[in-house]
Amino acid sequence: MNRRRTLKAAMASAAAAIAAPALANAAGNPDAALIALCDRFVAQERVYLSYFSGGATYIADDDERDAIIEPMQDAQGRLVDAIVQHRATTPAGPMAVARCFAEYCTDKENPADEMYPEQKLATMIARDVRGLA
Repeated sequence: MNRRRTLKAAMASAAAAIAAPALANAAGNPDAALIALCDRFVAQERVYLSYFSGGATYIADDDERDAIIEPMQDAQGRLVDAIVQHRATTPAGPMAVARCFAEYCTDKENPADEMYPEQKLATMIARDVRGLA
């Protein structure tokens, strides 16, 4: 696959993944804006991960993959900056943030493997939220 087709496919799959989830959770909730941002982050992370080994849009060439994922990482950083500007006011808000954390920290599975209390608790949150999804 040439670079132009790869970029075009990447943009199409990212757009489709990002558009739909926010509609499902946000309507009428005081944390609607926070939930929508979190849904966008989760969708982007899933597209991002798809470019790595085992993913649906896996790209073996590191340079070609980096050309696609680096802008995605920048966008995710901006989303996280927007997310942390909110203060959740309903249980759905922190759950949306926890989904972001769980999606981003897929390697966090066993709290007992962590050294510090905050790492143990964060790993437990990531593991358990993934189990609820």
